[in-house]
Amino acid sequence: MADQQTLMQRLTEFAQPAINYLNQPVIGPIKGWHILFFFLFQAFQAFTAPKRGNSVTASHILVKEEAEAKELLEKIKEDPTKFEELAEKHSSCPSKSKGGDLGQMVPEFDKVCFDKETVVGEVYGPVKTSFGYHLIKVTKASPERENKKTN
Repeated sequence: MADQQTLMQRLTEFAQPAINYLNQPVIGPIKGWHILFFFLFQAFQAFTAPKRGNSVTASHILVKEEAEAKELLEKIKEDPTKFEELAEKHSSCPSKSKGGDLGQMVPEFDKVCFDKETVVGEVYGPVKTSFGYHLIKVTKASPERENKKTN
């Protein structure tokens, strides 16, 4: 028990200058620990977020029902060159006029598009979002994102 108290006392003595420093005002009411917390939070977000240096271009087909998405996926597997044609014909997204080419992606797409196992040119899905069911085709990837499986 005495060893634990001695250890706690030594840790407190060691940490006290840092605690005092972090409690000093830096700008008005903002203290050092506010800034430290902010930078730690930013570092955590940067570490856990998908690497944005890695970029992809993707197209999709949006339909309301999962069964329709699966049916379209089978047609695409039979003839992959029909993706754009099927997007123009069946997608309920305005991007259908561009063969399903996406400008902005929802977070659910990141899981598919930035997955290291995803192969450029392959079609994945159906992926459910609040908009419906998507078939996703990664059409281009940055060199940092590409892997050995890329066509």
